[in-house]
Amino acid sequence: MLLKPFLQTFRQHQTLLLSSLQHVRAKECLSLVCRYCHQKTAEVNTGKYENSKPVEDENSNQLSSNNYEYFKSFIETAAEKKLQNFPHSAPLIYDKGHFPDGKQSSTLAAAATEIDEQKNLSKTTDFFEKQRNVLKPPEKSSLPQNETTVEHYPNDSSIDKESDTEQPDAKLPSVTKPSTVYRPMFIREEPVYNLAFYVKESKTLQRLVQLGVDLSHVEKVKGASDHILKQDFDSNIQPYLNFLMSNGVSEKDLGNCITKNPLLFQIDVNSLEANISYLQSKNFSFDGIGRIITIAPRFLLMSVSALDGKLGYYQNFFKLAGNQIREVICQQPKLITYDVKAIKAIHFEMKEFLGFTNSDLQKIFLLAPKVYFSNKYLLTNKFEYLHHEMGLNHVQLVQWPGIFRTRLFKIKERHQFLKHLKRNQYDPCKENYVSLKALVTKTDKEFCTTVAKSSAAEFNQFLKTL
Repeated sequence: MLLKPFLQTFRQHQTLLLSSLQHVRAKECLSLVCRYCHQKTAEVNTGKYENSKPVEDENSNQLSSNNYEYFKSFIETAAEKKLQNFPHSAPLIYDKGHFPDGKQSSTLAAAATEIDEQKNLSKTTDFFEKQRNVLKPPEKSSLPQNETTVEHYPNDSSIDKESDTEQPDAKLPSVTKPSTVYRPMFIREEPVYNLAFYVKESKTLQRLVQLGVDLSHVEKVKGASDHILKQDFDSNIQPYLNFLMSNGVSEKDLGNCITKNPLLFQIDVNSLEANISYLQSKNFSFDGIGRIITIAPRFLLMSVSALDGKLGYYQNFFKLAGNQIREVICQQPKLITYDVKAIKAIHFEMKEFLGFTNSDLQKIFLLAPKVYFSNKYLLTNKFEYLHHEMGLNHVQLVQWPGIFRTRLFKIKERHQFLKHLKRNQYDPCKENYVSLKALVTKTDKEFCTTVAKSSAAEFNQFLKTL
């Protein structure tokens, strides 16, 4: 195809074209222009446009005056309109192959480099502008009457999603809806700025640091830093601390509780009482509620319907009674906020691939619910070693399932040491029985003296041979 005549026209207007495209990468500009040149030249050669004739001699580098003027006017129009007519969805072509001779003009390369430098400077300027405007309240955007604003709520079906603006044209029956409670979403992100910079000026941050709040974790939660910086400690923060302490959270755990759930201050204190009232209605004890808030404070962000659905799912899935579900939740409160899909994946892995029955899995859930937080690949490797190498059956593993939460290298080291001493006896019906709990929970010194009947020096010397 004949590209040279059109590219010559492009070189004549490259300054105007590139100066109007500072928001687009230089390579992208060149690729789109060259691709468009290639396409339009082919269309001219086939006589698609009016007042244009096909070029019979393909070796000729000249086009008719009508075609040349058309291309020239098109480049000028595209430069003024910032390439609105170019096909932006087309794949890009990089530096090599832009021109028939495989080279790029020095003037065009210099213009492209200058544009990249201006882009980097503008990005740096935008970053510092964001830093200066961090503490500024958001400005209310004026919208036309025919547009509506949309609020972003968490993915919870129990929360009605309503718009701030009313639509008079919509004919809806007059129904009184219950007041909705805003529940912020817990989303981790890269911190926009460092909260430590504001500690000297903010008394609120100073008091939170004294309570033991880790600001490096708070600034990673989306929306938490901006909200906390605008609050007064005595009037806005202190009521939440009183609420936590009145529901069983000790003073030394306040900092850890806020660190895990800094979005707590964005919910009205009265609405937080709904979750506590729900647990009390399900006969959870005062100490149990305090343990749940301390270990899993993010459950306060959940709606009552979501909380009830999560507990009901565990009860039906594992066929548990009321006192059993209360006991396991108080033992491992993170089950409330844990992903149900991950629980089902571990349950499927242990049942279908490791050979445990539903009754075994129910006992494991009651005795060691943290097993369901394990990685399924690591869990499978531990089971294969315990079952095939150590000769333990499913009944023995169910008696103390906490063995699955122990590191595999620790199990291997102690088992091989007992095997070296010929004391690897895990059958409770025989002499010199070694329980799984005693095998992994004791320190090295206690393990050597009480279980292996040996010394710590001999155990350390044995480890050097592995």
